[in-house]
Amino acid sequence: MLNPTPRPHIQARALGLPHIVMEVSAPYLESYRDNIARLRTEYGITVLATGDILDVCSSFMPRAAEGTGVLLACPLWAIQRQLLLELVWAYQLQPLITCVNVTKFLEPAPTPAAAGGAAGQGAGVEGAAASTPSCPAAAAGKIAAEAAGNGVGEVECGSAAAAGAGVAAGANGAGTGAAGGKAEAREFPAVGEHGPEGLLGCVLDRGMMQRLLLPARELFGVDECGEMGEFHTMCISGLLMRAGGEEVQEGSRRQQQQAGAAGRRGQLRLKTEAKREGDYAFLAVQEVELVEA
Repeated sequence: MLNPTPRPHIQARALGLPHIVMEVSAPYLESYRDNIARLRTEYGITVLATGDILDVCSSFMPRAAEGTGVLLACPLWAIQRQLLLELVWAYQLQPLITCVNVTKFLEPAPTPAAAGGAAGQGAGVEGAAASTPSCPAAAAGKIAAEAAGNGVGEVECGSAAAAGAGVAAGANGAGTGAAGGKAEAREFPAVGEHGPEGLLGCVLDRGMMQRLLLPARELFGVDECGEMGEFHTMCISGLLMRAGGEEVQEGSRRQQQQAGAAGRRGQLRLKTEAKREGDYAFLAVQEVELVEA
């Protein structure tokens, strides 16, 4: 629904990488484990990298990889959010917000005392994660990168978020604090008239971070990289993406990468429709095209 198969397939083509579809089904732990084992036996893959920053699913991926002969690597584990975003911007990636859990932007954040000193953002997360490591191959050293500038133009947010525009009205800040008292009503810095749903169709750039995500972090405890399910993104452009790439088969990868490196920079052009289901507002992708940036 959010990431139809053609989308990652086209992203892989733009990067000059092979793309393999492996379907999972219930029971999911066993299904993941079987597919990870297939990566080793059928494709000779010995390391599986994930983008996990925190343990948000009871160490699901380490459990899924256990006993498969495939090492799980987590290069972003416990990384400070600002550092990660600087890396994103240095590579001129354009993460487009395609899904928002609206409730994450309505509930006031618990006080530090009520949260029992729970892990927060940035350096606080690192300290918490260090005491309960759950990725066997987390990044060992600090990632250093000097941002090369945003390289991303301002995007008009909220234009695609017409569905359910009034859902947040009268609900901002509703809820009860962890200590049992009535929480103070707070309002999300609205994008147009759409509230949290106005994030749909926005590119996560520096302007959006300062204008929307940092205030949301203070008000609602939102993780500015969406690690707790606050939002999901789709990368539509970046320095390594090239237009006009062809489908890559394993074995021709080196030749395709060399050919792709000489091509023009590419980006995804999307046709989407804003929808709302329960707590989630999302962009249903109808068409995807790889074009020159």
